[in-house]
Amino acid sequence: MQAIMLAAGMGKRLGRYTQNGTKCMVQVDGKALIEYAIESLVEANVDRMVIVVGYKADVLKDYIASNLMNRILAV
Repeated sequence: MQAIMLAAGMGKRLGRYTQNGTKCMVQVDGKALIEYAIESLVEANVDRMVIVVGYKADVLKDYIASNLMNRILAV
């Protein structure tokens, strides 16, 4: 199964929470929102994910590569 995730939002209304990252990188209970989304997709047996990035794309790509790739590939 495949999925596409839209993660290009600036999160202007989140103010200080998005100064250093994107809306999907906002931490909730110790995890970024994108982590919750990716974990849900993995649990649903999605084997290919396409993440559409825009605002601060490099920051988001680095975050995913540094924090999430090992867990995604391990499943």
